[in-house]
Amino acid sequence: MKGLKDLQSLRSVSSATIGQGLNFLAMLLPVFAQRGDQLAYLLVPLSLATVLHKVGFLCFNVRYLGIRREQEGIATATSFWGLVGATVVMLALAGVIALWSSRWAIVALAASFLIISHGLYFMAVTILIAENKLGAYGTGRLIYGVLNIGLTAAAVYFVPSRAGLIYVAFVLTSVIGVWMLSRADNKVHGFVRSHSRQAFGPEGIAYVKESSPVVGSTVVAEMGFQINGFFTPLMGHLQEMWAIVVRIAGGFATVGSQVLAPVFESKVSFALRNSQLDEAFVWVKRSQLAGIGFALATGLFQTLLIYVLYGSEYSWLIIVSGSLYSAAFLSSTVPGKMPFLMGRNKTILVWSLLRVGCHIPLFAMRDEKLFIAVCAVQLIFAIWLIGITYLPPKRSQVDAAAQVSEEEDEAAEQVTDGVSGSALTAPPAGTQSRADGNGDENAPTNLSAALKATPAPEVVWERTLPPFATRDGVNAPQNQRRDRRD
Repeated sequence: MKGLKDLQSLRSVSSATIGQGLNFLAMLLPVFAQRGDQLAYLLVPLSLATVLHKVGFLCFNVRYLGIRREQEGIATATSFWGLVGATVVMLALAGVIALWSSRWAIVALAASFLIISHGLYFMAVTILIAENKLGAYGTGRLIYGVLNIGLTAAAVYFVPSRAGLIYVAFVLTSVIGVWMLSRADNKVHGFVRSHSRQAFGPEGIAYVKESSPVVGSTVVAEMGFQINGFFTPLMGHLQEMWAIVVRIAGGFATVGSQVLAPVFESKVSFALRNSQLDEAFVWVKRSQLAGIGFALATGLFQTLLIYVLYGSEYSWLIIVSGSLYSAAFLSSTVPGKMPFLMGRNKTILVWSLLRVGCHIPLFAMRDEKLFIAVCAVQLIFAIWLIGITYLPPKRSQVDAAAQVSEEEDEAAEQVTDGVSGSALTAPPAGTQSRADGNGDENAPTNLSAALKATPAPEVVWERTLPPFATRDGVNAPQNQRRDRRD
């Protein structure tokens, strides 16, 4: 029986990994097809939807994993109606905006559809994770990858409309979300029917209050990266170039956070649990060196790729600035969780708040000046973050972090019946939230990893969060972890 469970777990992880690989290829398709127009058109509504669906469903993807069984009904119903409310508000806003700008009304309309589709998708993913539906989760990820690469290819090669990738994003998350819910015990609609009255009463209000700290930290974390999407309309003739840069950075961030990072995280975790603080710090520094090497290699690849495909359209200054942005962003993908493990939570919080604050004045800039300024800010904060990673650990806070990490792993092992795997967390998202716009690059490839990271479809900015956005750090309500089978 144990062997059968292990085989099923292996198949699930394999299916999810294949789906992840297909999503990565889908991320690159619009770049090779030179459809920067579709990428640029996707960024603003996707950035809005990324932030607002999490606010709307009260960070269901974090909260639901930590609640007791008797709270499932009120959590599901309240989150669902919150998601519907966020969608309705955005639809109403689109109607108001249409009175003076049809262009921006369409953007708001697209965002409203992505809010509901992404929200339902992530509710489905979270429910399957909580219910330990390994087979359904892996199959869903595989189907997602197959549909992603097929629909993306059709959109970039055969759909003339700039909204092609928006259609792909909506269809993907809607179809896979519904399919996953059909495989879950909690299909959402049952609890919505039975608990809607409580959701609008004292119980629902109490749940909203309990969720507010998580929602607040999530908004700060998401805005740290999603703000880059909001710059797109201000880039002028560089909109397409900016969208391509964000797309590539987000896609490769997934590789850094989900393939390279777990190697170092496991070493650091083992050392901390054995009170080998000096050894842990050695691996922290190695992870940062690996991150820098990975960033430089990707930056060089991006420079050559954009020069070959778009060299005649953009100056070397723009091409190199874009590559520096990606390299700066990617330098933190491998060591993304290390500052938290070294007890630097408050430092990272200050870093993240200042990062958002320094981006706000840039909205007064336009075109090439804005492009270069955003890249420069990213580079400055990346260098600062490298310095934070190299700070000596705080022993008292490290001990607390190690204790929390150990408790989480025990809970994860209970939920997954011993299924092992790397902690595949995104660094935003960012993640960062992700930037691919149609692939769920941040979704974990096993359930143990899923308990430690909140996936984000669509965007590597969703879907690749910066270090301060990791759910093990700012966002995760550690004191609410429970064994879901109690």
